Amino acid sequence: HQEVTTESDDNRIVVLCVDDSVMMRRTYEKRLASLNYDVITAEDGEAALDYLAEATRPPDFVFTDLEMPNMNGFDFIANMRRLPAMADVPTVVVSSRDGEKHRAEARRVGATDFMAKGSNSAEGMQALIQRYLDTPAMAS
Repeated sequence: HQEVTTESDDNRIVVLCVDDSVMMRRTYEKRLASLNYDVITAEDGEAALDYLAEATRPPDFVFTDLEMPNMNGFDFIANMRRLPAMADVPTVVVSSRDGEKHRAEARRVGATDFMAKGSNSAEGMQALIQRYLDTPAMAS
């Protein structure tokens, strides 16, 4: 019995990773693809918003850096949260700036969680994705 690939692909979790570092984007692609997620990368907030404007299906999860050219992570999250399809998508900030000031600002603009750069192992990223996606949504 052959499974139809297009069907299973639609059920795969799509993760959008926004980072201006090519190395970080490759790292996301490798780590998340190895966990069977579909990965989309963007080099800054502007590129990510362009992608979201055209996407036929919004991503299920977002990882974003804070410090990027053109549009930083704070502005990206604030703009993304204005899109109805993206209002509730779990969004994790991954940054080397993990002081309370940056964490508080990330929460203020709508980030779901915060992860220090360097602790974003495949297991760490998977644990976060599962924490926010595999649990039934709480009634608000």
